[in-house]
Amino acid sequence: MPESAPQRGFRLFAARLTRLALLLSVLAAPVPSAAQGVDLFELLEGRWDLPEVYDMKGDDCVRDANGHCATVRKQDWCQPSSNFVTISFSENRSEAVFDWNRPLKSAIGKTVEQSRYIVLSREPQVLTMLLEGETRKTAEGEAVLWQLRVLDAGTFCWRRTDWKPGACTVVRTRCP
Repeated sequence: MPESAPQRGFRLFAARLTRLALLLSVLAAPVPSAAQGVDLFELLEGRWDLPEVYDMKGDDCVRDANGHCATVRKQDWCQPSSNFVTISFSENRSEAVFDWNRPLKSAIGKTVEQSRYIVLSREPQVLTMLLEGETRKTAEGEAVLWQLRVLDAGTFCWRRTDWKPGACTVVRTRCP
């Protein structure tokens, strides 16, 4: 039997509430800091993947605050068939290197196996970086800068510095 409009509306509302609760729990989690003796660079080095991916089902998808479809659990999380990333840093911590498990089309339209970022600044839980080869500009005409925001010892997300406060990409999780 097809889903009625009220049933569909309730299902979409419940999915949004669940996603909001997850986001709020992540934001409320304690974040490691230098004061706790945690080196942000050491914390980030290693393999990371997206345990969930956007469920791109057109008009039927549940949209988050950024207009993205809701996420679904990946079956091959951190497996060779998944495109996990290994993060490393130069010895002087001025450069971040992201080595992808297999080639991917980058945000700037190139197929890459590695992405390099210049580390511009460091806060206790945030690295602000410039993607090498970045050509996009903000509305003010400035180069797009990216912040890698550590949410807890096992998760991080990306955000552009020109996005509204609190906006972040889908969360990446440390591989086991």
